[in-house]
Amino acid sequence: MKRLVETKCDQPVLKDAFLFCMLTGLRWSDIAHLTWEEVKGNNVDGWYLHFKQRKTKRYHVLPITPQAKELLRERLESTRVIFNHLKYSSKTSIELCRWAIAAGVAKRITFHSARHTHATLLLSHGVDIYTVSKLLGHKHVVSAERYAHLIDRMKVDAISKLKDLKISES
Repeated sequence: MKRLVETKCDQPVLKDAFLFCMLTGLRWSDIAHLTWEEVKGNNVDGWYLHFKQRKTKRYHVLPITPQAKELLRERLESTRVIFNHLKYSSKTSIELCRWAIAAGVAKRITFHSARHTHATLLLSHGVDIYTVSKLLGHKHVVSAERYAHLIDRMKVDAISKLKDLKISES
């Protein structure tokens, strides 16, 4: 993520939208239609999105970080799509891959990769799987079980932090 932030992308709106997805976990379908009227809050109490998810057709409230809010730039008229020059096309996918390669990211990335990165970041920072599931807007917690392998790895890492304990026989 850090390398992508530091690397220039020939389509700034693509970079902002992708980084916003990494920080929020939004699906492509939701970010492509996100409008200013769905951005709520203020600098004192915090910012959040209140929007209807395209996939589930359910309303979702999603707190966002100040860093994510900064990626939205200057507020425009309320019905305007925030990332309005972002179009889903093979050209967009190619530009995303070029940007990743320039950043030294060896994997093929998609907008869905940003969603997975968001979930991974949350889990690696100790957020429980139920909360991750709800932040991603899943209807059922079982949808987040694909990340269970990360929790298993975190458990192994936690135990490995215990150094050899000197247990003396008494």
